[in-house]
Amino acid sequence: MFRNLKKIVILAALALITLPIAAEGAQEDDGKITIGCTFDYVSDFMAYVADGAAGYGVDHPEVEVIILDAKLDLQIQNSQVENLIARKVDAIVIKPVDTSATQPISNLCKEAGIPLIATNSEVSSEHTSYIGSDHKLSGLLQMEAIADMLGGEGNIAILVGDPKNQASRDRTAGNKEIIENFPGMTVIAEQTGKWMRDEGMRVMENWLQAGLDIDAVVANNDEMAIGAALAIAESGRDILVAGIDATPDALRYLKNDTMACTVFQNGYGQGYVAVETAVKVVQGGSVESYVDVPYELVTKALADEYIAKYK
Repeated sequence: MFRNLKKIVILAALALITLPIAAEGAQEDDGKITIGCTFDYVSDFMAYVADGAAGYGVDHPEVEVIILDAKLDLQIQNSQVENLIARKVDAIVIKPVDTSATQPISNLCKEAGIPLIATNSEVSSEHTSYIGSDHKLSGLLQMEAIADMLGGEGNIAILVGDPKNQASRDRTAGNKEIIENFPGMTVIAEQTGKWMRDEGMRVMENWLQAGLDIDAVVANNDEMAIGAALAIAESGRDILVAGIDATPDALRYLKNDTMACTVFQNGYGQGYVAVETAVKVVQGGSVESYVDVPYELVTKALADEYIAKYK
């Protein structure tokens, strides 16, 4: 299901990030539709979103797909949008660094007459379409599974990705909505792990050293969940760990009982459909304001089925 396009994507990003803004009329018109993508980062899960965007270009050689890595820096992303507009791209696909700070980007695109398509995380300003998944649903699915495993009782710790990010806010809200339905469950710790494995491990180690009585850790993504699971394994404690994304690493940890569950997010599908939607807009077609790419709960029994999707 997933192509091994990461090398292509990363090389494209590295090559284009440093390009100067093109002079007026400098880009040669070769008849191709050009879609410029700027993603908050192009690693971990977002590498699969980038793969999907690149994959559309592979399947449709009449479409050129430019992929840029904003390196989690809002100023870089704003500059990339300016660069793409100067290159006269036909549409822009964005995964925002900060979902609440996209108005300048929307203004630039509107002034240039270039459609703006959002993927993976919604933007707070004007755009043509959003292609992604219901992040709250992933938090609901994740927490429902943990509540069932705990029999509706236990102390919960939440690893939050980035509070500025819509996915973090919505996934955490989904967790808490389920917890509120169980009087025997309590959130006793909540802290950002910045989406990263090493940071998730560090936070978990601090919680363990503080002597917190934790029965389950729910993380906004698999990388933080894996970090927490590794810290727990070193401690010898028996604590359930849940993630989101169903990355290959997470699925392997699920198979060996290091993690309890994860939730599959089809990043490749998000990137692919985002570029597909952008092309439809450029060609004058009608598109939905929101295109859903569904989440799916993954337990150990389903691990092999989802591992096969990456082959």
